[in-house]
Amino acid sequence: MVNVEPNVDASTWLAASHSISSLPDKLWLILNYTDSRPLTVLPLWMLQLLGVPLSYPMAETVGLVFWLVTIIYLYRTFCLFLPADRSLLLVWVMGMLIATTWYNDHIGYNSEHLSVMCITVCSYWYLRLEKKGSMESWQVALLGVVLGSLLYIKFQNVPMGLVIAAMALWKLVGQKKWAQVILLTVAGVMPTLLMNAYFFVKGKIGDFWVNYFWNYFYYSYSTQFQPMPVVERFGPFRTLSFMLNSTHSRYYFLGILIGLLLLVLWPKDGRSQKDRFLKMNRIFSVLLLLSSLYASLQAGNNFEHYILYLFVPLLYCLVVWLAHAQVPAQGWALGVLLGFSMLQTARNTLTRHTLEALPSGEEDLVIMRTIQDNTQPTDPIVLWGWADRLYYYTLRPSGYRLPHTHNLFLDSELLDYRVKNFMDDIKTTRPKLIIDLARTPYSTFSNLGKEIAQYPVINDYIRMNYQYKKTKNGIVYYIRK
Repeated sequence: MVNVEPNVDASTWLAASHSISSLPDKLWLILNYTDSRPLTVLPLWMLQLLGVPLSYPMAETVGLVFWLVTIIYLYRTFCLFLPADRSLLLVWVMGMLIATTWYNDHIGYNSEHLSVMCITVCSYWYLRLEKKGSMESWQVALLGVVLGSLLYIKFQNVPMGLVIAAMALWKLVGQKKWAQVILLTVAGVMPTLLMNAYFFVKGKIGDFWVNYFWNYFYYSYSTQFQPMPVVERFGPFRTLSFMLNSTHSRYYFLGILIGLLLLVLWPKDGRSQKDRFLKMNRIFSVLLLLSSLYASLQAGNNFEHYILYLFVPLLYCLVVWLAHAQVPAQGWALGVLLGFSMLQTARNTLTRHTLEALPSGEEDLVIMRTIQDNTQPTDPIVLWGWADRLYYYTLRPSGYRLPHTHNLFLDSELLDYRVKNFMDDIKTTRPKLIIDLARTPYSTFSNLGKEIAQYPVINDYIRMNYQYKKTKNGIVYYIRK
């Protein structure tokens, strides 16, 4: 591992963690300075509290730990309906993918790592309930809390969480265990009730609904963030191109898809299957896969880290259908799966190289020196644009609740509220420097960036409270009077 930015999201989480460590009112910061994903940032901040230095390798190690737990629980799930040796062989397929991929969007710490782990663990708990027929009340409550908390790792988790919750409730209702039905439901909504109570007490209930709900509603169900029409986001061509785009995981998916196709097309023996667990497991595997596809495709963006949502459910769906297929079909499907898995492992191993610094690295040093020469480590700053890495490289906290201002550049019904949030934050934190780099190559999506001068309210405040310092390479620096 090298201390180089693997992707922009990893920098967002490091910047958020450092801001929480540096500014007062920790609970407010955790819930508001984490891009509506407090549980994604929480592990990094907790390690900081324990004295672990913040870095990209530290964050990537956390992601690897989450993958390790995911693989362990996927293996335990396979063991509910397969022998241990067969389960180990099948989980090895995903284990080798995780062990050998070096693609930046796979290895860079992101909210999908914790999301996939929690979804896999909750799936195991539900399937264990389905298999054994009972669960202790404390386990039911814990399952509900974790499912209800998926939203606060990432909003995209909601479809998978609802599938697991619905299947668990169906089982408990069928058993007429009404106390546990109520317990699971109450535990599931408790995290959101507590969040609303906290924001209500703060007099900021609107912040919760805008930042945790409406922001992602418009992101997913409109063309405000992505011009692709909503109905075109689920087409078969886009789905396949999305899954097979990256050569770092292409052969893994090809092996699974071809294996599934063989199992579906293989002639059936006509015997009916009366085992309830097998029936419910098949239904669950399909629903989990469909909900994961929905979560990955809904927004219409081809961000490669979204593909992480499909690593587990696609393999799980294949394994469930493989487990009870006819012997010849099992042999062919298993052979295809293992063959493509070895091809993927070979490809990733033979092409591996160390991550390199971004092309803007030299200019980053110039910006960093300007920041460090004009601020103290405790001074908040604001980077107007999307260059979250500079908060980490300079170890300066963000004066705005997001390390980037990209959302302010997009036409949206939420724009006025976001401008208000920005003004409230900088009036509270009083950042020492404001740096406008939105239209420069050093900012992500600079083609969408807008200069501060295009926002009269913000521009007027800066003219009154800041003085112009300099412009260098298109980057404008303002320092507080």
